[in-house]
Amino acid sequence: MRLDRLEIKGFKSFADKTIVHVNEGVTAIVGPNGCGKSNVVDAIRWVLGEQRIANLRLDRMASLIFSGSKTRKASGLAEVTIVFSNTKNILPLQFNEVAISRRLYRSGESTYQINGTTCRLKDIHDLLRGSGISNDLYAIIELGMVDDLLQDRNNARRALIEQAAGVQHFRMRRKEANNKLKGTAQDLERIEDILLEIESNMKILEQQARRAKKYRKWKASYQEVSAERHQVEWFLIQQSIDAFATERASKLEASSAALASMAKLKMSIELENLSLDKASNALKDKQSSANVLQEQVKEIEKNREILKERLTNRQTQWRQANQSIESDQLEMEQSKRDAHELGRTLEVKTADAKAQTLIVDTTSEAFKKEESNMLSIKQEAALAQQRAVEYVNSLSKAEQDLQLTKVRREDFEKEADLISTNHAERSLREQELKTTLDDLERSIEFNGKLLGKEESKEASLTKQLEDNQTATQHGELRLSQASRAFDRSQNEVQLLKSMVQNLEGYPESIKYLTKSANWGSDIPLVSDVLEVEKDYRIAVEQALSAYLNHYIVRNEAEAWEAVSILSKSSKGRAQFIVMDQIKAFKSSTPILDPNLIAATDVVRVDSTYKNVIAWLLDKTYFIRTEDQADVPALLKKYSKFNLISQDGKWSAMHSVIQGGSIGLFEGKRTGRKQQIEKLEKEVKKGKKRIQELEEHLEELKIQHGKILLSRLELDLDEYRSRAQELAQGKLKGTLELEQIQRVSQADADRKTEISKILSDLAKQEKELLAHLDSLKTTGSPDEKVTKLQEKVSQAEQRVGQSREAYFAAQQSLLTMQSECDRIQGELTLRKKFTEQRQARIDTRKERSTQLQLEVDTIEKDLSTQEDALQKAVKQYTEANAGLSEEESAFYAQRDAVLGLEEDLRKAERIRLQLDAELDSNSLKKEALIGQQDSLAVAYEAKWSEPLKIEVHATHDHTESKDFSQELRQNLIAQEESLAQRIQKFGDVNPMAVEAYEAMEGRYSFIIQQRDDMLAAREDLTQTIEAIEKEATMRFNEAFVEIRQYFIETFQTLFEPGDKCDLVLENPEDPLESKITIKAKPKGKKPVVIDQLSGGEKTLTATALLFSMYRLKPAPFCIFDEVDAPLDDRNIQKFNSLIRHYSKETQFILVTHNKQTMVNVNVMYGVTMAEPGVSKVLPVNMNTRPMPVEA
Repeated sequence: MRLDRLEIKGFKSFADKTIVHVNEGVTAIVGPNGCGKSNVVDAIRWVLGEQRIANLRLDRMASLIFSGSKTRKASGLAEVTIVFSNTKNILPLQFNEVAISRRLYRSGESTYQINGTTCRLKDIHDLLRGSGISNDLYAIIELGMVDDLLQDRNNARRALIEQAAGVQHFRMRRKEANNKLKGTAQDLERIEDILLEIESNMKILEQQARRAKKYRKWKASYQEVSAERHQVEWFLIQQSIDAFATERASKLEASSAALASMAKLKMSIELENLSLDKASNALKDKQSSANVLQEQVKEIEKNREILKERLTNRQTQWRQANQSIESDQLEMEQSKRDAHELGRTLEVKTADAKAQTLIVDTTSEAFKKEESNMLSIKQEAALAQQRAVEYVNSLSKAEQDLQLTKVRREDFEKEADLISTNHAERSLREQELKTTLDDLERSIEFNGKLLGKEESKEASLTKQLEDNQTATQHGELRLSQASRAFDRSQNEVQLLKSMVQNLEGYPESIKYLTKSANWGSDIPLVSDVLEVEKDYRIAVEQALSAYLNHYIVRNEAEAWEAVSILSKSSKGRAQFIVMDQIKAFKSSTPILDPNLIAATDVVRVDSTYKNVIAWLLDKTYFIRTEDQADVPALLKKYSKFNLISQDGKWSAMHSVIQGGSIGLFEGKRTGRKQQIEKLEKEVKKGKKRIQELEEHLEELKIQHGKILLSRLELDLDEYRSRAQELAQGKLKGTLELEQIQRVSQADADRKTEISKILSDLAKQEKELLAHLDSLKTTGSPDEKVTKLQEKVSQAEQRVGQSREAYFAAQQSLLTMQSECDRIQGELTLRKKFTEQRQARIDTRKERSTQLQLEVDTIEKDLSTQEDALQKAVKQYTEANAGLSEEESAFYAQRDAVLGLEEDLRKAERIRLQLDAELDSNSLKKEALIGQQDSLAVAYEAKWSEPLKIEVHATHDHTESKDFSQELRQNLIAQEESLAQRIQKFGDVNPMAVEAYEAMEGRYSFIIQQRDDMLAAREDLTQTIEAIEKEATMRFNEAFVEIRQYFIETFQTLFEPGDKCDLVLENPEDPLESKITIKAKPKGKKPVVIDQLSGGEKTLTATALLFSMYRLKPAPFCIFDEVDAPLDDRNIQKFNSLIRHYSKETQFILVTHNKQTMVNVNVMYGVTMAEPGVSKVLPVNMNTRPMPVEA
């Protein structure tokens, strides 16, 4: 037996249906905090029967149901199914696969199922008992439960050890036995009280029983006389019933004669109607011709009015065009005059600008001349100043340069020696770098080829993943649409079935007859035989509103039988349409009008009832026109017919118009069974479609997981990291090599440069000594510099004056040029405006000419239409004259038909009178039958037994015995005499005999029950002792084994020399004793378990749990983040232990630890890509190499 899969839908954050397959070995559930990992564990705990909301991390049970998100609606239910493989029949069911389901609805209703069959929670507990599976067993361990186990909260240690030892069952049996023992003691006390009470009552009942026997003898005689009196009265009523039967037979003969007369009249009416139809058709032809001519007149008048409007429109447009031309010509002339004035102004301004240009040129030349003179004086002064400064500087500089030259010569000599020393070291390093770069180049080329292949694979997988996601979204959308359509059809089917089964909208009599087994179950109602087009359902119901509740029977006998049943049961009245009486019916001639459709054309009915529906819907038509203005004319034209609007909002039948709003359930009474059949087919198709879409989505999700797994298996990051490392290494080596080469070249250049510099410095030193000697013999030029500075000041004043004159002339020139440019721009705009107006005038002249031509054409067409109108009016007048003659012939024929119909109505009234007399006869007969029934009921009410009358021998009995009023009076006197005697006897307990016999039997029965309870109390006492003995033995045996396993497992997880123990504080009473855990890792001497570290506590609890697994392995085990407190070293030990036990037990680990993830066979990633909605993605880890166990 193993856990096969878990199916979750609408549970907490799992909005969509999610399937988690659990394979052999170890399965991990991973994901970030808050994504819904622990909800998977809660789902397993809940489906196994968890009732405590605190263990499910909730405040109330309704919070289990998915509450919705920003993009999703809340679910209506939460459902979880856990499926076990039962190939070894460990579970006591003859199935290879056992599915346990639990559902919770928002209404609070909760259900359990085993393989789809509804069951109780107790049935699930009984099924799983002994299998090692339970919602509170050590198979489901959370991190908080580890602390509960170590702290022994709520006696957690004993509960787990007793489960492993199989003692809990004995504890439950002992509890049940103790409860039964207490109940037995209480029952014995009550029995003693009851026996004492019975003994005191039996003496009184014995006296009452003797008196009751005498009373019963007199009462038997009284009943016999009463029965004979009731029989005489019943037979007297039967004689009156026979007389009514004879009278009914004669009236039936008269009614048949009336029916024959009516049939002849109907035949005559049919013949006259044929003639009337011919006259009607002729009249229709004339009316059609007149209508066609009338339409022609209307069409011509319409065209004439249109032409008049067009003529007026075109004339208006022609006048507007001429007015626009005149306006544009005036604007164009004004624009030409403005352009001429601007041209004259521009010539004047241009001449002024040329004159100002000459002034600017003159001032510019003067300014340049003064500026040039000033510059030459300044240059001469500067040279003199410079020579003075240079003399002082040269003297100082010559001395400094001489000293500096000596220092530089010494520095360059030292630098040349250092360059020679470093050159040899750089040469060796340069050779090493060249070799390294060649190796890196080859590695980069090889790694690039591998990286290209991996990137190609990644691009392909990414494309597949995007296609898969698109297909999944499309599939989910289609599934959602299909589910909504399926639910809509299913709800409609259920509604219609409910209406059909409950006969909603039908009177009590219809419901009673339909459900009655004594009357024809194959006899339909009018509403059941119809199948109506959707758009006409309400209209058809309106037409048949008086007949929908009528039964369609084959003959009168079936109708009278139903009437009798309703009369006897007092269930009201019903109406019946007798098919035999309308066999000869023929439908009237249909109306050929495009605005009308015959009611019989929109209904489908079985051939058996076709004549009935034709009779009911004869002369009934639906109006199809949407123009309400046509309705009064149609009502007037077809006043002898039943007319109903297509939507059923109003009707005109039998000179009565009725209408108004439409009710919610109108249109749903006809063809309900046919609608149910159609909808059931749609439901089957929808269910199949949903199943196909779900299977397709499941395939897409599996494919999605495979693609993700393939992407995870790519070594793309490794190759990219390697390529980056190689590129960085190459860049670093290249930069270093270039640096060395640059430095070597720079050193060589520098050495050559230093040699040259040293030679130059020697020459420079000699020159500086000679220059210093010549400077000392020369004097300073300061007086010449002062005179030149005075000349410079005078030259600057003259330049300033000429500059101001130049700038003023230039500003005036710029202002004049700007004004010329403005006038030139405005002149260009005027010319352009004139050209545009000329073009618009030309266009409008062409339009005016075209409009004049159109006006002439329209006037000619208008004249033609006037001629055609006069001709059409003349033809229409002639057609109306012929129509009057046809109408006279038609109305004469119609009067003849109306006369025959009046004769038919008289015959019908005679037949109805006979039918009324027959109904009265039947009612009287029914009343007499009712009196007989009342006699029987009164007798049965009085004596609690039916009145015995042999009905089949009634006639012979009445002839052999004289039932007279005298006999009836004698029997009444005897009955009254016996009644007085019984009344004088006094009060009697009529049930005293039976009560005495019953109490005597009860007394004997209770004595026997007391003896049985005494024996049961003894058996229960012995059973409790045996249970305690067996439970103690099993617990001790299991405790010894668990203790030994605990020590071994503890030393495996810690160190071989570490000490631990399990101790019973009271070995004399092991079933109630507290259990203490002792754990002493090396180097520690904790007094209590709380002194251990978090990791040590977790390992200690894990050792205890696995010691229980060794005693009684569970089919599967769930650890919810139990490894969180463990460090890397202890994680390895924990995973090794899991791997060891996974050969026989399936493990499900909820974890964040990467080492644990590596050690699993299958890993499920829980994500929350959409806020508030969890999804599960599988990864098969068997394709990756597993680490070797320590």
